[in-house]
Amino acid sequence: MNRRPRFPCRFGAQARGRRALAARTPRRGAFLIVALICLVLATVLVGAMLTLAQTQRRQLSQQQLLLQTEWLMESAFERAASRLRDNSDYPGETWSISAAELGSTDSDDGAAGEAIIRVETSLHQPQHRIVSVEAVYPRESTPQVRRTRQTTVALTQEF
Repeated sequence: MNRRPRFPCRFGAQARGRRALAARTPRRGAFLIVALICLVLATVLVGAMLTLAQTQRRQLSQQQLLLQTEWLMESAFERAASRLRDNSDYPGETWSISAAELGSTDSDDGAAGEAIIRVETSLHQPQHRIVSVEAVYPRESTPQVRRTRQTTVALTQEF
């Protein structure tokens, strides 16, 4: 006897549905993996860009401090040369510059500078002075830039 299943359509459709579901499941998983990988890559790229921006901002700030310190040092040398023209026995000084004198709009921001000027007579050339300047900017906050430079200044005799 050739027996036929009582519900051939129902069992056949159910089997085809299981096969179709099994065929679609790995694709859904693959799509989720691809989406997660893209999300991780986007997060890494955004993190790298933020780190780069922060590093560039820090470098720009450091360059600004360095430039201000260089200008402060240059001004201290000019100050020493001017004082030596007026008085050949000028020993030097600690020159404190307020934030307002440096052009800061807020005097409480700690952007004051300081230049320590030292003047010594040259042992081999008595008409020359060795001027050493140590410039510090900003004086009371961190990060701080400190530069030291030395030069020789010839005294002129005016009659």
